[in-house]
Amino acid sequence: MKEFLGQLHLEPLGPEGLIDSGAEEELFRRAGQEAAKEVLGARWEGADKVRELQCEHCAARLKPLGAKQKKLRTLCGVMAVKRQVYYCGGCQRTVALLDQRLGVEESGITPGLMRMICRSALELAYEQSQKLLNDTLGFSPCSAREVERIAKKTRRSARTFGANGTTWWRCREIEEEQ
Repeated sequence: MKEFLGQLHLEPLGPEGLIDSGAEEELFRRAGQEAAKEVLGARWEGADKVRELQCEHCAARLKPLGAKQKKLRTLCGVMAVKRQVYYCGGCQRTVALLDQRLGVEESGITPGLMRMICRSALELAYEQSQKLLNDTLGFSPCSAREVERIAKKTRRSARTFGANGTTWWRCREIEEEQ
């Protein structure tokens, strides 16, 4: 974030002339995304301390392997998070509890971004959806093929709540409802 702000230089605005408000908005949107990634990363890493754990499958003691970095795709962009990784000798698999807690075990895509991808795929063709996400977010969160894969794995579920009948869209995994 400090590096990003160090590159930031805005000329003072005078009383006349056009103001490129679109460029200024984009600049500050990116600054906000960088700040949010920094805060989220610190919060998430801080919530993941080394602990003594047992495997949920075979009850063997999990061996701590230390902090390993994982790239996450979020609404704010791609960010690296260090999380504690454990190994189960009985099951011969690795486990990262923070991945489970954040809901990013398989794809590395946060639930917030997953909902946005799913929602756009419900309304548009996959390639158009990917382009819209790219334009809206200011970065490419995934390929059109990934949009298709996510859309096929999930389905739309609407629920109404609140006095004004506001509809919120959620995407749930198909297996969850079967």
